[in-house]
Amino acid sequence: MRWSLLSLALVGVAALAYVMYTPAPEGITEPWKYSAFCGMLKTCQIIAKVLAYFDDGNYWKHYRHVRHWLRPATPSEIPGSNIRSRVTTFDGIKVRLYEPIKKQQGLSPALVFIHGGGFVIGSTETYDSVTRKIAEGLDMVVASIDYRLAPEFKIPTQHEDNLKAISWFMQNAEQFGIDSNHIGVAGDSAGGLMTAYISQVIHDDESLPDIKFQGLIYPFTQGLDFYTPSYQKYAKFLGEKGVLPRSTVIHMVSSAIKNDGDLSNASMLNMHTSAEFKTRVRKLVNHDDIPVEMKDEAYYMPPADVGDGDAQVWEKYRSIFLNRAVSPLLRDNMTGLPPAYIVTCGFDNLRDDGILYAKKLERAGVETILVNYDGGFHGMLWEGRFFEFQLAKEALQKFIILYMQNILYYVPKNKLKVKNEIIDFQYTMVKIFICFIETLNKNYIHLELLFSKVLLNSYIIIKKKNQNNSQFLVSLIL
Repeated sequence: MRWSLLSLALVGVAALAYVMYTPAPEGITEPWKYSAFCGMLKTCQIIAKVLAYFDDGNYWKHYRHVRHWLRPATPSEIPGSNIRSRVTTFDGIKVRLYEPIKKQQGLSPALVFIHGGGFVIGSTETYDSVTRKIAEGLDMVVASIDYRLAPEFKIPTQHEDNLKAISWFMQNAEQFGIDSNHIGVAGDSAGGLMTAYISQVIHDDESLPDIKFQGLIYPFTQGLDFYTPSYQKYAKFLGEKGVLPRSTVIHMVSSAIKNDGDLSNASMLNMHTSAEFKTRVRKLVNHDDIPVEMKDEAYYMPPADVGDGDAQVWEKYRSIFLNRAVSPLLRDNMTGLPPAYIVTCGFDNLRDDGILYAKKLERAGVETILVNYDGGFHGMLWEGRFFEFQLAKEALQKFIILYMQNILYYVPKNKLKVKNEIIDFQYTMVKIFICFIETLNKNYIHLELLFSKVLLNSYIIIKKKNQNNSQFLVSLIL
């Protein structure tokens, strides 16, 4: 009897290990840690499904609860840190605000962060480790928005909450010691989508100053094509396992729009648009913009070989998928939008969404930096305190550096006392040193961060009037 129970237990453990185990594809960063990370997510999913089955059937609500139980502590202050956090509201929208304890004199720049989670999960608490690191790295005010989630609140509620909070923050910036003309917005995944969308909306709103900088971290930017090269690569190497398989992307999007089985089934086959509209999709989501080396013939099929369409589903949801709230990539005129830093990952279904958006910004003349971490995966920044990946750490540091370098182009009104030429020379010299460090070795990123902070904390920092001279000097040193 004892041996029978032991055998049964071993079989149960083996079966559980089989269900939980996600093989790490060759080339992914820190494979064993990645597999453990996926195992943790799978555990949360199983628990949430069981709870939802015995309760109201709302899987995402219970998944949020499970993740909430596992969240690390979110203290207001951490010993040795110059950042203090508190929960407040911006025009009725809950916000976790990170502020320097020792503040600089005068008005400073700031960052608004919009967390990801496919519109259905995530919170300022579960993202605290990420946003706190950003605030500490920048040593400036960071506001993390706790917007309402689907399926309880459908799209565009999430966009409206974020836009409302950011607009209020801009209009009341001075009471926080912030220059309203130097506020940037960043977000990951669905937060990246909303960052792109809000940057567009605020750019078009003449009553508000423009967003200074937009940071899109593995963003979702279009819902027309779920069969881009990155979706096909993911299916080849990870199938329906890993952090964000195709079925999870579609489940999240469908939950945020409407829980409709027909929509989900058609989207899984990439047939949620009509056959007639497919020709236009191929122009709007142009696979030719994806580098050839990212379209391996071992798995890639061009759009001409991909399915038909479902006219009935498309008729029902056409207006939603063509709305910039779901597909910011579809904006016709990108000219004049804020400078962008876009991060993509090699093992991510959404990799091409970020690349396509970057290409469109570049064609419109928008200053854009696109960084693809070939060994990275979707969500690698998320669990910074439980699973800290070195690649994610590098990506976050790079974001902090680029944000400081871009947000520097401003003149605090109360400090405009010296000639522009002096400050241009000061700015150029530090930038030259940063560029030189970058050419040496990526391991010198801490020096780049240090000198970016030197530049940020200069007595006066102003926008360069003659960028051509700066670029010429940089070219000489390199």
